[in-house]
Amino acid sequence: MKKKITKILNIFVLCLILLTSFSSINVKAEDDEEPVEEDPMISVIFFQDLDVLNEVILKMIDEKYYAFLPSYANLNELELKCDNPDVHFLVNGKESNSIFTANDSLSITIYGQSYPLVIMSSSNLSTISIKTKNYSLDPVNESRYNTEKVHVLCIKEDGTIESAEEGQIKMRGHTSALVDKKTYRLKMKEEISLAGLEPSKKWILNANYLDASKIRNSLGLYLAKQLGQNYTSDYEYVDLYVDNNYYGNYLVQEAVEISESRVDIPIENSFLMEISENDTGYKFIDIFGLPVIIKEPENLGQEIDDKMQEYIETIENMILNIQEDDSLDELSNYIDLKSFATVFIIDEIVNQRDANYRSTFFYYDGRSGLLYAGPTWDLDLSLGNDAILGSYYQINSFKDGLSEFLWRNKEFKELVKIIFNENKNLLSEVLDYADKTVLKIKDSVKMDEILWDFDNPNIVNADEYQTDVEYTKWYLEKRFNFIKDVINNPESYHVIHVLNENTGRAMFIKDGECIPSSLIDYVSASYGADGLMFNDVEIWDGYPIFEDMLLMPVWPETIEEIVDENVTNEESGGFKMDLLMLIVLFVPGVIALFISDFILMKQKEKNKLFIHYCLHEFFIILFTYGVLYLFKKQAFIIWSGQLVEGYNSFADVRFGMKMMLLMLAGSVISGILLSLLYKYVIKDKKEI
Repeated sequence: MKKKITKILNIFVLCLILLTSFSSINVKAEDDEEPVEEDPMISVIFFQDLDVLNEVILKMIDEKYYAFLPSYANLNELELKCDNPDVHFLVNGKESNSIFTANDSLSITIYGQSYPLVIMSSSNLSTISIKTKNYSLDPVNESRYNTEKVHVLCIKEDGTIESAEEGQIKMRGHTSALVDKKTYRLKMKEEISLAGLEPSKKWILNANYLDASKIRNSLGLYLAKQLGQNYTSDYEYVDLYVDNNYYGNYLVQEAVEISESRVDIPIENSFLMEISENDTGYKFIDIFGLPVIIKEPENLGQEIDDKMQEYIETIENMILNIQEDDSLDELSNYIDLKSFATVFIIDEIVNQRDANYRSTFFYYDGRSGLLYAGPTWDLDLSLGNDAILGSYYQINSFKDGLSEFLWRNKEFKELVKIIFNENKNLLSEVLDYADKTVLKIKDSVKMDEILWDFDNPNIVNADEYQTDVEYTKWYLEKRFNFIKDVINNPESYHVIHVLNENTGRAMFIKDGECIPSSLIDYVSASYGADGLMFNDVEIWDGYPIFEDMLLMPVWPETIEEIVDENVTNEESGGFKMDLLMLIVLFVPGVIALFISDFILMKQKEKNKLFIHYCLHEFFIILFTYGVLYLFKKQAFIIWSGQLVEGYNSFADVRFGMKMMLLMLAGSVISGILLSLLYKYVIKDKKEI
């Protein structure tokens, strides 16, 4: 034992020596580095009132300095500020520290290098200036769970102060949290008004980063208001500055919450809920497998949560079982049918990709005893904002939800038709609003485009802003007229689903017409298939549609061959994954044996213990992969929810968790098998 302890101590000392040596090398390397000249902080003073934001830090972009100024900036009285003696300002080719205008020819010389200075200014918009306690939003930008204390100042376009208050800021969103330009949530100590909106404590600063046109959210919300949806959030465009740094064009929105100026329902005996995939804090999972978050009131207790779950599942089951000719009288005792019909119209027109599984709101009003759909939220991935699916206006970008299931019913279709046709000028009003909005925000968007370089192959993003706008308007008009015909002539259209009618995206195809070949190719490719078939007959571009259909993918090989390829094909990573699984399962146990008292055992005991361990791991692997091979098709469905498509993604967290549970089950079964083996098969128990 002493020798063993001595050996461990020697190894520990050796590690310390090596660590110290590497540290010394690193320190020496750092000491030998030449000092790097940091970019000096230069700002421009554009307003003399010290109570408001009057100074903005310049941004270096593509070898140019930019000053992004708010709407109220005085462009005829500008002054540059910098404490670095190596920085020189040139006005019309001459060095100067005097007042200048935005129309002058400007440049900055730093360490002998000259850079142009471009002055840009917003117009027509209010400004929100945020001062952080620690002079940085970096911690907030790193995690949705970090907060920062802030002072918020809202300044009107004429330079007068609208409101000022202390509060907190945090990042919000799912996909939007992964991009450079973040969306934020403000929570103020006291209610304040921002950009002329009704006073409140909670606000959303929407970056609209995934929407190159910057108008999809506002168009969708405007449409919802025109259709009479209750409690649709109000909004206004603003320019955002944080610690004197320009952050871009933002849409300040009312947060969805229970209050007199927002979702005006009593806080007692009512609740506001959100369906949001990949979010934490959910109270229960609905029958579609989606997490349901009770937004307000909070912390109601498990008993109330269970009652809510039972209530929601009752409604979901009723809707799923609704048939074409059924009466909706009983269902109308549970839900407000008009709100569900309105949401159906909004979702179908804007074709929002995240609808029904992210940022989807419902509220229960204790006064009426009914569940309401809405309000609509988060529309940046709508109106064709999909580089692949954008031109296919016949297919929904989103999966079916409760309103889509209700569409199977004649009575619901008639209600949708009535609501849709109440406003005969709806399309022209929305398009006119789009033009006015673009004109209002164009100067702010010019600055935003220079500041934030956006390029995502999955999102529509043209080279020119106006091209993005025109595409959005084109898609809106195309989709609106298509859905208008579907709503007014539902008997002329058939609903087509692929793979699963409960979760698949729907296509609307006119009776006797064919699914476009490009659409067949796209849908097939999304499932890794060679085509689509109905009742074992392959669908092609000349195949006429005369009924509702559930199409199945035409796989390139049998399921067994696909499984074998995915698990064993080295090119797809299957063989490497097998090898990694063996290492993860087997090697740590072997190491554990050799660093334990295993080395002190007699050779015969070592052999028996080692064989015991190998048998145990063999049974685990046999069980785990046995499930995948013996139940190939079922395993695909269980793991991914879709054939083949999800199975390839070993990085999927849920897949990994299920694999771990499967291995755990294998370990338990392995222990039972070994016990039975020892008890009934092996004769000499003493030797074991």
